[in-house]
Amino acid sequence: MYKSRLAALLLIGTTLFFFRFFLDRAPQEISLFHGVEMTIPYTIKIGHPLSESDKREVEGVIFSTFREIDNIHNKWNPASELSGLNRHSPGVPVEVSGELAYLLKKTEAVWLATEGKFDPTIEPLHRLWKINLEKGNKPPQSEIERVRQSVGWTHVTINGNFVLKEKEGIEIDLGGIAKGHLVDRMTDNLNGLGFKNIFVEWGGEIKATGVHPEGRPWRVFVSRLQDPNPDKALSFIEISDEALATSGDYLQQWLYRGESGEEETLCHIIDPTAAKPLSVTPQSICSCTVKMKSCAMADAVATAIMLAKNKEEAKQLTSRVASILGEGTFWIYSREDIEQGVVSRSD
Repeated sequence: MYKSRLAALLLIGTTLFFFRFFLDRAPQEISLFHGVEMTIPYTIKIGHPLSESDKREVEGVIFSTFREIDNIHNKWNPASELSGLNRHSPGVPVEVSGELAYLLKKTEAVWLATEGKFDPTIEPLHRLWKINLEKGNKPPQSEIERVRQSVGWTHVTINGNFVLKEKEGIEIDLGGIAKGHLVDRMTDNLNGLGFKNIFVEWGGEIKATGVHPEGRPWRVFVSRLQDPNPDKALSFIEISDEALATSGDYLQQWLYRGESGEEETLCHIIDPTAAKPLSVTPQSICSCTVKMKSCAMADAVATAIMLAKNKEEAKQLTSRVASILGEGTFWIYSREDIEQGVVSRSD
């Protein structure tokens, strides 16, 4: 994978994080696997010692699962199935694999549950804003209007394994859900080998099954923005047969000065409705952690909740999401919360 893919994967919508793990001190009973895939670090823990043959089997599953996601869902791999779909002309249904269709349907479910706040067609807008903000400029309104004509999941139709892009320029980017999907697949594949007590993390997306060797749930903590010190953690969370995903506004920001001299801080998360990056204010959401059964769903939902203008709007959105999807526990923080030391949770 090219190093440029990391920047693209990290900057697009969605699962932006500095999600830290409270792993205790790994006892000898834990078998640890770690490395870097697609330029993003991963950690996998099996809750008991493994034989050499077991280790080789686990390593084989790790390799094959990453290759599967790269070959199907990675937009930054020009040879992936998703890249082929993006190159396909609009107006003609395209038959895709069951794996790609499955994740596209998951994407649509989150799009509906979040009232369009999670929209994987926003990459053209993100690209336009990033190029201009890095030069200290806002894109011309005419360019914003031109590009937004090619943005919107309403222009994508899924029927079984067939996908129809209804407009020229529609570009699907699954970066806001694919990392979580990888974690789900890795967990399922390792469970399928008979390993029940496992912990999988890739780029801040987490899923754990079974229990820690000490007989308790697995534990993680949500860092205070970019501070890795557990003593300053926002939350400590226990998980078993559950997934966690965190999104935040702090990975990349730009200070934009308008013509009249007013300043506005913008972050990498694009609001598809406003066709602009999220504004960072004292009331805006700076960190959202979501716990669900599916890491893919938690990944996408966490990004969508970041677009709430304040905590009250975020609470309304989490209620809607939990009602439609049937689950969800949420830890939501505004910048005012961070400054005042307030802990917030919405079940």
